[in-house]
Amino acid sequence: MIRYTIRNDNGSVELKKGYLPIHALYRLAEYEDRGQVPLEIPDARTKVNILAALGELAEYKDAERDGRLVVLPRKVGKQVYWFTGTVIIPCTVYGYVIDNKGKLRMELPDIDCTPIYPWPGHIFLTRKEAEKALKGAAET
Repeated sequence: MIRYTIRNDNGSVELKKGYLPIHALYRLAEYEDRGQVPLEIPDARTKVNILAALGELAEYKDAERDGRLVVLPRKVGKQVYWFTGTVIIPCTVYGYVIDNKGKLRMELPDIDCTPIYPWPGHIFLTRKEAEKALKGAAET
């Protein structure tokens, strides 16, 4: 059985993270209306999964609204293309940092593995994008 509540050591009960009291109340009413227990309701597990996903989505939306959500442009360990202004250098993403202005900066290892932080607009996710930038720079 999937539990939606947590029983504390002192005997009190609370909802698991991601569930709102109103969800539990409506779920209980549905069970009682049918004279059933939760697992007897068709697709009960699907409903639980949807409710859990909605709870998780609400957490992400809260983080986004609070300015705490960051979507990384490329996974750490994956390749990007650094356009230096004259050449394109394939690099592996080493990590990310937040600069002193609160901006996300991609961290790339230099030749001697010292972290470098290229300026935004100089990193491309595909070689084709980088080559287009190189062509544009050559024309100016």
